[in-house]
Amino acid sequence: MKRKHFGVLAAASVFCCAAANAVVTVTIEESGGDVVASFSGSLDTAALSCTALGTGAILDFTSPTDYAYLLGDAPGVLAVDGCPVTFGTAEPFGGAGVTPDAGTGAIGVEVSGGNAIYVPSGYTSGAAISGSSTFTGQTIAGLSLTPGTFVFDYGADSITFVVVDPAAGGGALPTAVPATPLWTLLLTAGLFLGIVRRRLVS
Repeated sequence: MKRKHFGVLAAASVFCCAAANAVVTVTIEESGGDVVASFSGSLDTAALSCTALGTGAILDFTSPTDYAYLLGDAPGVLAVDGCPVTFGTAEPFGGAGVTPDAGTGAIGVEVSGGNAIYVPSGYTSGAAISGSSTFTGQTIAGLSLTPGTFVFDYGADSITFVVVDPAAGGGALPTAVPATPLWTLLLTAGLFLGIVRRRLVS
């Protein structure tokens, strides 16, 4: 019986630990004559030294010179924390240096000029991140974006950009699903262990 308990506990611990890391996924696609970038998920920033950049941070979707992809609230309103990182993978996907017309939330990466990720002001590691940006009257081609999936991995986590190819059916790709909170996984594992223990006792 002890061996069975140990096996169940080991499986539950592996399940919980594997789900501890999360990512943010940004989906960029044409919608109703505009381009909309929507994002959701969460990030592990516990080991990063993030600095508040304050309200009014420059909102620049894509810059052809330094590949800064910053999405979220309207220009002049966006408040972000900058977190220097070392990217394991960083895959720029073009861009015409266009600023969104409107949006909510905040997320971003910068490849050169100081590698960094950008998170909402006052962000707590593991908290949910969500939002969007709208580029009115734009197209994927007009923004000089390359369709595909592009990953910016900084070790503890990653930010993935999915640029949907309009020729491939528009919104055929699934939108990002926020990671399951760790407390939910622990509760599920606890209920599972309770059921197993009850069966072993009986």
